[in-house]
Amino acid sequence: MLRHEGRLRAFLSRVAGEGADDLAQEAFVRAWQRAGEYRGQGSYAAWLAGIGWRLFLDQRRTARRREALAAGEDEPGSTDPRPASDAAIAAMERVVDAYP
Repeated sequence: MLRHEGRLRAFLSRVAGEGADDLAQEAFVRAWQRAGEYRGQGSYAAWLAGIGWRLFLDQRRTARRREALAAGEDEPGSTDPRPASDAAIAAMERVVDAYP
């Protein structure tokens, strides 16, 4: 698992910025906890990057909800799971495509 650490952190740094180290650590914890779910149909690195990507999306949705509630909105902002920008999507696709 540790051989994927640098690539995962680099990917998460591009999409998440400062929170990348925490996301990477959580991704490794989740991968360890769910190791039995990896089916070997794709590369392990891509599976790990997917875990990190979903954690990033979850973190961003949670932050948006908190901001909306803090602003006094009755309904939090959009909970649309799609990334906010095409650049984020492109970054994810490049990283996943780079893995064997």
